[in-house]
Amino acid sequence: MNPRCSLPSPSLALESPSRRWSRRPVDTPPSWYFSSPPSHYRPADTLQLCVGTSCLIIQLSYCKRVPDIIPRFLTDPNTTFVGIRNSQGAKRLARTRHQLEIGEILDARMYVVDSQGRSLRGRSFEEIVEKCMGFRGVKLDRGISRSDWSVEYLSNDQILQVSVDAYVCFKLGVSARLWQVKF
Repeated sequence: MNPRCSLPSPSLALESPSRRWSRRPVDTPPSWYFSSPPSHYRPADTLQLCVGTSCLIIQLSYCKRVPDIIPRFLTDPNTTFVGIRNSQGAKRLARTRHQLEIGEILDARMYVVDSQGRSLRGRSFEEIVEKCMGFRGVKLDRGISRSDWSVEYLSNDQILQVSVDAYVCFKLGVSARLWQVKF
């Protein structure tokens, strides 16, 4: 697992012909990383997207505006968004100053199974990564999750955590072929 994290022009990252295919899984935005409760009422501070090993992190709370390509991408019916525990995703994006809309967001826990075909629905992020990807000890740190994501500069730990989260969700979406899920 070696995701590359960079901040290219969104139009280059999202519109590149090499990144286009009929149904593409993408990590789920937005990040539920925020600093104060009640968290389910707060707008998303960040949006992370991952395709392959390229992750794009957008600090929504710092953007005066988002490029036009982002809202188009988020509502593209040919894009499948995947995450873990993301039931509030669309609402949190809509609460940002950008009032972003997003297509269906799938919770990977509802679709992934272990090697014996048993559902991993109630399992932790760490267990899902170990069972589905074979990596032990990969987890999301609660302290980092609860840190201040509205800061101007994210810490290296914050960037690493959202990049790992995004990459894992992308890989789970691909391995479970979630672009084939019918809504």
